[in-house]
Amino acid sequence: MHRNNLPLYYKVIIIAILLAIILSGVVGYLYVHSKHTKNSHYLKTSSQTQQQATLLPSPGTIVRPGQAVQIEFFPQGDGLTEVMFFIHHDMKIVPAPGPYVVNITVPDDFTGKLQIRAVAVNSDGTKEGMATDSFLIVKPEGTLKSITLSPNASFL
Repeated sequence: MHRNNLPLYYKVIIIAILLAIILSGVVGYLYVHSKHTKNSHYLKTSSQTQQQATLLPSPGTIVRPGQAVQIEFFPQGDGLTEVMFFIHHDMKIVPAPGPYVVNITVPDDFTGKLQIRAVAVNSDGTKEGMATDSFLIVKPEGTLKSITLSPNASFL
């Protein structure tokens, strides 16, 4: 049978350290939470609010470079003055009362994940209404036939 031969003061120190770690996490959480709830410009996403919003096309929709895409946002609630769309490196604003729709053309030189975010702005100018994120997967036409690597351009 294995016996624990640590002196009592070691056990007390270990327990004190564990309690300090646990309490610091709780205090840190409460501090961060209190700052966010007091800040009127804190942005709540649709999953954090009771109101739900829909952003179309659905996350992961596959598109091609150069393709035209219609992006639609359906927020819930009253008092909205506008919706801001953030698409890749661009921002578009659609004033109320909607419909909240923007048309984009997927950049010809882009492949991968194209981020989309829609933010509903309330009548008092804050962005507390709701925000919803989505993304498009941009896949080029055709298949990859070859890759060329030059020794001058590679770092080992």
